[in-house]
Amino acid sequence: MIYHSGQHFVLDQKAAKIIHEDKIKTYIVGEDVRNIDKILQGKKFIGTTICG
Repeated sequence: MIYHSGQHFVLDQKAAKIIHEDKIKTYIVGEDVRNIDKILQGKKFIGTTICG
């Protein structure tokens, strides 16, 4: 991935690289913190899953 100034990402470049290299499963959820409970319980949630 090529990065250019002015781009906007949910994760910064270093975090994305670590997630990818170490194959860390990462969840991005919005403002509704109930989604965190759903993730921990293995239920469907509103958000994004990144599988490094």
